[in-house]
Amino acid sequence: MAHPGVTSYLGTGDRCALRLAGMQSERHPDLAIYLSPAPDPVNPWERWVPDIVIEVVSEGGEKRDYEEKRREYLAAGVREYWIIDPAKRAALILLRAGDVWQERRPAETYETTLLPGMSLDLVRLFGRTP
Repeated sequence: MAHPGVTSYLGTGDRCALRLAGMQSERHPDLAIYLSPAPDPVNPWERWVPDIVIEVVSEGGEKRDYEEKRREYLAAGVREYWIIDPAKRAALILLRAGDVWQERRPAETYETTLLPGMSLDLVRLFGRTP
């Protein structure tokens, strides 16, 4: 919100969709950030890929968030995939490097180059680790 004009759309749950090749269904990320405008404003989900996808790991969903979605989002063209894990009080940031992910495990903050001025403050999110 502090940088209007940088993002085109911020979608949550059923307000965004990511179609995946070879799947009849689609993914609905916890949060999806689109930096480009929708290619089709009526039915954007066929070709519109979010630049950043954020998933919050829920109990029982660890394998899906850490393994399955990791592969799917890379194949779909997502540029950054943030995995926020409340149980571990940690975040895993995956940055696209061609056809692989580079991992970052920030201790206190993470600043993405895709959203200048935006900072993910893990201390504020989780509190100080004991």
